[in-house]
Amino acid sequence: MIYLPEGRKETIEVKSTKPDTTNLIIVDPENIFLVRKQGICSPGAQFYTDKDGKIGIANILEESPFGRAGLKNFMTIVSIDGMDISQKDIFQQAQLIQCMKGTRQKIIAKSVEYQEKEYTIVY
Repeated sequence: MIYLPEGRKETIEVKSTKPDTTNLIIVDPENIFLVRKQGICSPGAQFYTDKDGKIGIANILEESPFGRAGLKNFMTIVSIDGMDISQKDIFQQAQLIQCMKGTRQKIIAKSVEYQEKEYTIVY
């Protein structure tokens, strides 16, 4: 986690053992989320894989795109824009939810009560 004073912008070089197309993450002071490059936003949540191999979300920030759409921690993601994401690895899934500002995305998620619902995410 990175904490910066309001209005300050930093460019941070990231080293990883996983292959990626970029080594820069930019902290956008007008948007509290880490972004992969200028103009691309994070949903303000993290994906994880549960013991059954299902994709869940956690650590949703209330003021983030996922939080504003009504998604809750520990929901299971069923699909993103009609695409079944269960066959994608966690890194591919994470890239699907890094979108350009202004993008709308449809996510179907299940709550812990297994009620499936569609959410519209606006980045």
